[in-house]
Amino acid sequence: MLDAPPFPPLPAREDDRRPRRRGPLSRLLRAAGRDPRVVGFVPGLAYLLVTLVGRTIDVEEVRADLPRSVLLGRGHGGILALWHDQLFILTHYLGSRFRWKGLRCAPLVSPSRDGELLARFFGRFGAEPVRGSTTRGGAAGLLALLRAARSGVSPVITPDGPLGPRHRVQSGVILAAERSGLPILPLACALREAVRLPSWDRFQLPVPFTRARVAWGEPIRVPRYGTGAEAADRVAVREAARARLERALEDLTAEARLGAGPSNV
Repeated sequence: MLDAPPFPPLPAREDDRRPRRRGPLSRLLRAAGRDPRVVGFVPGLAYLLVTLVGRTIDVEEVRADLPRSVLLGRGHGGILALWHDQLFILTHYLGSRFRWKGLRCAPLVSPSRDGELLARFFGRFGAEPVRGSTTRGGAAGLLALLRAARSGVSPVITPDGPLGPRHRVQSGVILAAERSGLPILPLACALREAVRLPSWDRFQLPVPFTRARVAWGEPIRVPRYGTGAEAADRVAVREAARARLERALEDLTAEARLGAGPSNV
């Protein structure tokens, strides 16, 4: 049932307790979200920018057969997991290379005002955004993702968002995989040349005509609670899956960086 009790959180790590500050880009989006005129035209402008820059980038794919076998086809599905700072190029990559193949994506977007900008932006790429959060009011956000997954849409989660810590997987994606039974498919990229913003995640803006390498990882499954010996120590099973996903995303980022060539980022 979707109206299951709230999920117990994983134990907090020391760096999870540190106060997190919004970067300048996040503060700008938050301010822009208060103006209906801005909400009306900014997503289209951002879509145009990302599309124009994205089309100039030479993208190399690693293990591109994995999304086809895991995400596409009747009875298939999975949860895409990627780092927050890699959203620019991976949004264009997924929208341009997989939309026409029938992949339906449901990125989790904050229910805040600035989240409306992002929801409309992702919608331009053919995505079906789900409004919610895995941190604030997390149970509602996770239930919304589960509903999307049951309708044949693949949830997309940045497990270190919305405010970090950078490249540290939070519990939301693990709980979503556990409850849905869907595998987590890690995805990472690296750019030869990019500009890093002074935000909490050091968000990457690619330089036009640069080279990118996108690496897919093997699917990660989280055993459903209440089945087998895993039910005896649910927290330990979740933490093992969280650590495995975090390591996979970091390894894929390093693999992509090696293939993209000498980098300035």
